[in-house]
Amino acid sequence: MPDGVQDTLRLKPKEVEELLTELNRAQSNDGTSMRQHKRWALQAQRVVMTVPDKYGNRQHLLAVPQNLSVNGMSVIIGGFMHSGTRVAVTLRRIDGRAEAVSGKVVRCTHIRGHVHTLGIRFERSVAPRDYFIEQSNAYVFNAEHVDVSALSGRVLIFTADTAEQRLLATYFEGSKLDLLYATDRDSAMGALEDEPDLVFADHEQAEGDGIEFVLAMRTEGYTMPVVLMTVSRDPELRHAAIAGGASEMLFKPVAQDLMLQAAAEFLILKAIGDQPHADWDEKVSSVSHELADLYAGEVRKSGKELQKLLRQDEPGDEALEIARRAASNARDYGFPFISGIARQVLDAQERSGWTPGCKAEGQKLAALMRRAYVMPQETGDEAVEADETSEAA
Repeated sequence: MPDGVQDTLRLKPKEVEELLTELNRAQSNDGTSMRQHKRWALQAQRVVMTVPDKYGNRQHLLAVPQNLSVNGMSVIIGGFMHSGTRVAVTLRRIDGRAEAVSGKVVRCTHIRGHVHTLGIRFERSVAPRDYFIEQSNAYVFNAEHVDVSALSGRVLIFTADTAEQRLLATYFEGSKLDLLYATDRDSAMGALEDEPDLVFADHEQAEGDGIEFVLAMRTEGYTMPVVLMTVSRDPELRHAAIAGGASEMLFKPVAQDLMLQAAAEFLILKAIGDQPHADWDEKVSSVSHELADLYAGEVRKSGKELQKLLRQDEPGDEALEIARRAASNARDYGFPFISGIARQVLDAQERSGWTPGCKAEGQKLAALMRRAYVMPQETGDEAVEADETSEAA
């Protein structure tokens, strides 16, 4: 055990496995969950949790992770902890780096003896796929229950099968989506000029395959997520598609629930990987949650426009104005990363004009603006997405 880290549980590995099995069984038998985000098991028996003691000094505790979601996690510790306690959980990323994620305790449930489970809500959302979650060949979609009416944006459906187009359109009935359609490679590339937020495309295409289509998209500078669909059942093809730049590959027939999960993943949750996060930072914001949400919608639109302008040889004053607005007010609305990168774009443009390097910085800004997002306000038991254990447990 690392120096200065306390193991309050004092359980053997086999006892930990049995405890996790018991808690997970209680969760699966509950049947009452309507949680929004999926929980993922972590491939680790311990994480380090840093908390202040009663004197304000930091203490480091070993905890057993039960699950991880976009905006929180559940851990098991040996002792009680008050709701509202500030914590930092150190998670190991798949690239080997250790990352401390700050949050607060929103639930402490007694299991038996000295064993308790904690529900922790993070200060910002995370992308579970960045950590060692247990996934096998499963789809890494974080939305568990999708409200179709919450889906908005522009989606391109690229398939030569018009019957399949109509079927997929019925999946999204009741949403606020603007659906675009393409039946061949040329019309699909043309539709990309309308800046869809998400693309669903057949892998089997008359002009080649879906991986080649994704490559053509990326070569033209289009960065929106692409979900390929295939009649194949080969998991290696899925891995190759993702390695080739696709966001995901779905095996046909694609059920409606899975289609909605994929749409929610890229239109709502916006998992962001290693790039600077564009979530609202309430601590630096000078405005209310409602105003920040309205501003985020405006910023996403401006990001799309900036991305389009940057494809021109000379983006001009309109692109500069978008960067100026972001630099001057994004931080006050709670988006400091957007403000900082906008200043870098302005500095680079002032030094040397719209060089390829400056345009590359501009594309980073545009991509970040398109991900501007304000997490929904949640209350009570919905505040953290960590599995509740029944009182009987």
